[in-house]
Amino acid sequence: MISLLNYFLAIQKAFNNELPLDLDQQAAVEHTFTEPLWIIAGPGTGKTHTLVWLVLKRILVDSVPADRIVLTTFTRKAATELRSRLLRAKQQLVSSGLREAEEIDVTQVFLGTLHSLCARILRDQRYEPTLRIRVLADERVQEYFLRRTRNPILDINDVTFWARFRLARYQGGQTYLPSRAKRAEGGCILFNRITENGADLNAMRTSGDPHFALLADAYEQYQQNLQQDLRTDQATLQRHFLTFLQSPEGQTWLGNGMSVVVDEYQDTNPVQEEIYFALTGGLPDFTVVGDDDQSLYRFRGATVESLIDFDRACLDYIGIAPRAVYLRENRRSHNGIVEWVNRFIQHHPSMIELNPLIRVRAPGKPALVARSPINGAYQPVQIITRSRDSQVGAEVSTVIQDLLNAGYITDYSQVALLTFSTSESNWAIGAYIDALDNAGIPYINPRSKAAQNDTALLEILGALSSILDPIRRFSNTWTLPDGTTFTLPGRLVSYIQEATNAFQQRIATGSFPDLEVYINDSITTVSGTPFDPSNPYLLQAGGQRTTISSLFFKLIAHSPYSDAILDPAHGERLKVINQLLAEYESLYDEGAIKVEQALSGQTQTETWSLYNLYAVFAESYHDGLNDSEDEDVSIVPGCVNVMTIHQSKGLQFEVVFIIKPENTPFLGTAHVLEDQLAPYINRPTQPLLRRSIQLRVEEDIVRLFFVGYSRAKRLLILAGTNLARWDTILGRDVHGQPINNQASLIGLNVNFL
Repeated sequence: MISLLNYFLAIQKAFNNELPLDLDQQAAVEHTFTEPLWIIAGPGTGKTHTLVWLVLKRILVDSVPADRIVLTTFTRKAATELRSRLLRAKQQLVSSGLREAEEIDVTQVFLGTLHSLCARILRDQRYEPTLRIRVLADERVQEYFLRRTRNPILDINDVTFWARFRLARYQGGQTYLPSRAKRAEGGCILFNRITENGADLNAMRTSGDPHFALLADAYEQYQQNLQQDLRTDQATLQRHFLTFLQSPEGQTWLGNGMSVVVDEYQDTNPVQEEIYFALTGGLPDFTVVGDDDQSLYRFRGATVESLIDFDRACLDYIGIAPRAVYLRENRRSHNGIVEWVNRFIQHHPSMIELNPLIRVRAPGKPALVARSPINGAYQPVQIITRSRDSQVGAEVSTVIQDLLNAGYITDYSQVALLTFSTSESNWAIGAYIDALDNAGIPYINPRSKAAQNDTALLEILGALSSILDPIRRFSNTWTLPDGTTFTLPGRLVSYIQEATNAFQQRIATGSFPDLEVYINDSITTVSGTPFDPSNPYLLQAGGQRTTISSLFFKLIAHSPYSDAILDPAHGERLKVINQLLAEYESLYDEGAIKVEQALSGQTQTETWSLYNLYAVFAESYHDGLNDSEDEDVSIVPGCVNVMTIHQSKGLQFEVVFIIKPENTPFLGTAHVLEDQLAPYINRPTQPLLRRSIQLRVEEDIVRLFFVGYSRAKRLLILAGTNLARWDTILGRDVHGQPINNQASLIGLNVNFL
């Protein structure tokens, strides 16, 4: 143990005799934990930097063992960054001559996402109820599970049920039932929110509301299926962990409680809040760090109240109010950009609430203070607006090229195009992508949901269909051997037909005889395999079961697909399909191909297996695949970054374009569920009052664009059409007057290009 003074002296020595902490950061690091610590950290204020020195102080000064500290953050990427910075900071202390720093092992800190820590601790403690359980890796696998187990929610044909939760299909002013795939997606959203909020199923059943009675029954069936299959989803895993913490085994492991530090606390959901307070063991050794103005994940169940009302939660759980520390020195952006984001968030009418019982922002929150070395007497906020997207896109491309040519940027990767949706369709940013292409400006848009249109991927799906379904049984209506009838959407049938035709056209060129021989031999193998009812699988020569993956890998070993692997774009997309296939196979017979005897006497792929291949795997293939996106490598040198504002969180760029600001979030399932589930939730920190649903939608819009604006270091450019529709994303001036025309923007020192 060392004194706080010696700790600060060692840090100072490591940084050329300058303490790399401002007064707010020092106040956070010095905290004594007689009460919880509530750090509100605005963009660019060094929250990760502060967390690192706080954790090391807890170990070196406060003598908290490293293996009694839980440090969580929202993403794997952020956890990796925290880990590397902890190790680097420790080494800096060692290099400064602090002998005590050599003796600590920061790798013993429980550091990671909460999901990963729950899984790790439950496994390490060999907690019996979860000992043999496999985790459904993500939402897509969860959807596959609902479909494989034929959850009753998939058969709810009451359109008012789906419309109630904003999960119906809307087109041309009409409301339609969602497809089976969309029902699975919606079911997972509903089930996860029930789990995360600990909703009372009995209350749902006895409410007299038929929709909630149906939902409660479907959820209970889902949980029973999880138990029977020894599976869990991510939300249920956290419920298991909370149960563990409350069990005798968990209490033994917990001891007097852990020292808990949570990053990005504004993205916490209700069950996570319960877990964090349980981990403290009722003691005030609890630090939360976050920014309510950057809360973007309501659609994943996060509740911004977790951060805004942290003081109330502390009083509820441990009876001690926290100490609030505000990090306000922004060291990222030009002072003109800091002025822009301050004005936007502080004076926006959607962020002002007169009811003292309802909070929209953290209480007492000060404005950001510009401390960046970036300065200059230019206009750092600019606007491009034209009558058509194609004109705006062309101007954006010209500005990017001019910035590079003039040396204001040295690489395209210093530029980001941020938008609400990165779909390359006409209604979204298609015209902007076309403009970049026309200007020869390289870009990366990994979330465009366009991978399924890749020629190689389309042909590979057609090749798999040709092998497993040579007589082309795909159609709209399927009748299974037990008499059950299912329907494939017409768009999916057309897509499979398109894929099969694309592959047949490739074969018809005659340029790939080896591939043609492989396909024909495979078809013959399937039909010529003797059918054995006791082992109804397609077997290899050695008796092993043939899997879809094995067919996939043999296909891509043949030209032209073997050549596609060498191309970076195609190769990355083939990785996406491989991952999707692995997820599918994890739930469907491990990918083994089941067979049956046709009326002709030949062997064919089993009808139910073939239906699932089309209805589950091919439909997820069709409905918008994102390109591969490595969490650890967000920026690609030489390429302009095209990304959603959600993706950009945690990043910064020399130049940021906000593209099509007239496209904003809208009322969705997350907003509706907050109100609909409220009567069935009994947790102590459930808000007694909430703002109207429309105001909550507007809050989300403001927070989204606040995040987008604050990514910019030197230059922020808003680019789109129809300036009259930008009222919400421009906000008000400091006098509360609307900013909705060119004159009012020029008055704010905004330049029009």
